[in-house]
Amino acid sequence: MGCGMASQTYSAPGDYVMAAHPRRLGFGSILNAGNSVDVEKTIEFILEQQAHAAATQAKLAEDLARLEESFARREKLADRTDRRLDRAIRLAVREARNERQRRRELDARLTAAQSRLDERLDKLAENVNAFIESMRRGGNGSQ
Repeated sequence: MGCGMASQTYSAPGDYVMAAHPRRLGFGSILNAGNSVDVEKTIEFILEQQAHAAATQAKLAEDLARLEESFARREKLADRTDRRLDRAIRLAVREARNERQRRRELDARLTAAQSRLDERLDKLAENVNAFIESMRRGGNGSQ
């Protein structure tokens, strides 16, 4: 057969040892205490192992498909969250700019009102001082 298989030779009761068999390779080369092992049982074992491996591979493929679906949902959720965060940040920046502008306008109005108040207080102080001075002179201010 020449497929690179090795034969098993008897080592101890129930144990098998792999030994190179250059000319005789294949199922017939499996030996147990000098007797050939039932080829049908060997084939059955191999088929069971293949079926088990196929079932495991199918389960892994299903698990992978579920993980890929879950990952795709997570990506969509992350994209939606990113868009929401971007929008929230833009709105927050816009609101901060608007608030700064409102504060500048209020500061300007307050400064103007303060200037007008200062002018009126200065006039009032002048009038009060003039009244006090006229009272000191002893008149009603029409002298």
